[in-house]
Formats: sequence, structure tokens, C-alpha cells
Amino acid sequence: MGIDAHARSAVGPKKLFGRAKGKDALRKVLKSAMAWAEANDLAPFFRSQMEGEGALWVSILPTAGRISFNFFEDGLSIDFRSSNCGPGYHSSVLDLLDYLEQDLDLSWDWGKNPDDSGDETEFAFARDFDDLQNRMARFLKLLSGSAVANQMETGALCVPMGLGQREGKIACPLGFRDFAYLSRIAELEGEELKTAAASWFVWWSKEKSAEFWEHLLRAFLWQDVNWRQPSDSAEAGAMIQIDAIVQRLQSAGGVMPSDLSHAVEEYRLICDEGGFPAPDGIGYRRGFVRQSFFPGWSVAMPGYYRQTTDEDGSTVVFSFADNSARFSSVSADVSPGWEYDWPASFADAPLSHGNGFEWKRSSVDIYDDGMASQTTVLVATPDRELQMLLITLTAAEKHLDLVDDWVDQITFNPAGL
Repeated sequence: MGIDAHARSAVGPKKLFGRAKGKDALRKVLKSAMAWAEANDLAPFFRSQMEGEGALWVSILPTAGRISFNFFEDGLSIDFRSSNCGPGYHSSVLDLLDYLEQDLDLSWDWGKNPDDSGDETEFAFARDFDDLQNRMARFLKLLSGSAVANQMETGALCVPMGLGQREGKIACPLGFRDFAYLSRIAELEGEELKTAAASWFVWWSKEKSAEFWEHLLRAFLWQDVNWRQPSDSAEAGAMIQIDAIVQRLQSAGGVMPSDLSHAVEEYRLICDEGGFPAPDGIGYRRGFVRQSFFPGWSVAMPGYYRQTTDEDGSTVVFSFADNSARFSSVSADVSPGWEYDWPASFADAPLSHGNGFEWKRSSVDIYDDGMASQTTVLVATPDRELQMLLITLTAAEKHLDLVDDWVDQITFNPAGL
């Protein structure tokens, strides 16, 4: 559930494109969008990427998601979602599109009338910010009501999928909430609902107030910061953006709450010196992040582990400090009643059972440098199928028991195959 917007501009012979096609045309869009970000004090947060010949995405704010531009022979389309950030963000994206329209001689088509508008909030037609806030508040009420009706006590709302894997807690834009909180939101009306919405969304007001910068810093630390020492310029950019937000918060007369100040300094220390993050505190990626990279298997790993994929695309690697965990998957058709025969290296290992699977660990290999390696094999045998997940952890011997916590987080769902 979300609030989405879509528009299209028939470019045809207009001055934006002329004879330019694909990337050349979208570079003009990018240049204009960057100028808008600079004029609106958002340049430190602006990100972009070309995807193929006819696609461009830009991001004007951490945690807000992508604004997607797609070039076609007969026009240019725009798509974005604003429910993860709020009415202030929605209004600003429309301001960006107005700027592009004027600067590049575009003409955005939002539909024939508000009833069939490509903007679910109808703000593209009405430009009534108070109405936009009311609609966003009602969206929050509906979202909360749906979560309550489904007895949602663990999960995530309005944040990237997979974040916030903590029992009895619900990951939300500005931190964990619980079922009782959503139950209260679902019962609110009028100004009480709008007041609650103002503390839910990252960007509630039209202005970039001290409250906005504080919310943005909190959301960024919760959702985006990976709580590990940066390994490239892209990761190093997180601390640069944090410093930019802090500077703007102070310039707006805001005072940083102690929990935010502590989190910023902890992350700064991690950037400088490395090391494991504290298990508790602001930041979903301190804990487990859930994802599914092999059919049927749902895996959760600490969010501060760096994820890569082998060149052949068959092995997913998670690494942090000296720890390296390699995940791979094997599947095969089997005859009815077939049972898995564990290899000799696993024969003496105890058999454990998980969520629809069973698993064993191999003996430990010790290397000359003091590192150790051990393989865990998880086996699921739905009807006439063999599904195996292999985890090989290489780490200091004292860290090999980490895999126990990881296996506890793994689930297998044959319907996901």
C-alpha cells in the first residue's frame, strides 16, 4: 500500500529533445533537475543514475525513494512514490516537475480531471497543501487500520522491505512502533489524526523547518545507514550527508536530541575505526535485514554485512571484518518418498529442524592463519523436490557460532518457488 503518482509529457518536436534520443535527451533532464536541487538547498542529497538508453532515476532526499524518468519515442514519463516520506516531499517533487516543465518546455499530463488523475492525492490538480496533508493523514489511518485488522505485530510499514526484523516491533519511517500505537492511529480523526501524522512522516510541512531536518536525520540513520566502515565513495557519502543535515538543523535553530547525537557520533567512530555496531540504538541495519535471493528461501542477515555476488551469479557472499559467509542453492527433482542421504562429513553431526527444513553442520577446518571454516547445509524436501541451501562461514573459530543465529532467522516456503 502506498501513494503513487504518474505523469507523461509528449515531447515531440519541443526544444528539449530536438534530435537527441535516449541518454542524450535524459542528460538534459538531469542537468535541469540538478539545477533545481541546487536552488532548493538539496544539492548535497541529490543522487542520480542512468539505466540503459531510455531510463533515468533521481533522488532528491535520503529515504524518499526514486523519481523515475523514462524516455519514449512519443514522450517522457515520470513516476514516484511519496507515502514513504510525506506531503512536504510530494509537494517538492511537483515543484521539481513544474521547474522541468518551464525550463525544458515540457507539458505534464496528469489525466483529464482529478477523478482519473495520475496523482492519487490529486495535488497535481488542486495544489491545495492542506488537502494534501489531510489525504496523507487518512492514508496513515487506513494503513494502520489494515495492519490492525491483519493482527500485524512484526514487520515494516513505509520503509524498504526486509528492514526491522524484531519480534513485537514494527519498522516505521522514524523508528520502531508497536501494535498498540497503530491501534491508536486507526481510531483517530480530524486534528488529532493530523498531529499523529506529523510525527509519522519525515516531511510533513511544506517548509524545510528544524523539525524536518531532525526527522530527516532520524529517518536516514534508521533506514539507510549501514553501520559499517565505508569501502567506497558511495558509502562514504552517507557521513557527508549526515553532516549536511546536522548543519541545516542547527542553522534552522533546532537542537539535536541526545539519542540522535549519540547515533551520529557512533557512526562517525565506525567510519573512522571500523568495528561492530552496538546491537541496540537507532538503525534498522544494526539488526537483521530479510531478503530472498534463492527460490523458496527467505534469509535474514545483519544489515552491516556487505553483500556481493560471485561472477557466475550463483553464490551470494556476505562479509564483515574477517567474517565471510557464502550462500548457494541447489535444487533437483526426486522420486516420491525419497529421503536425503547426508554426506559422510555430516554423518556424526546432530540433526536439527527449522521452519520446513532440517540442517546439519560439517566438521571445522582450521587454517594456518588461525581462521576456521564450516559449512551448514539446510535441506527441504517438498513434494518430489529437493531444495538445499549451503552456508560456508569463514571466520575466527570463536565466531563460527554466528551461523546459529542466522539459521534461526531462515524460513522455507515451497509456495515461493
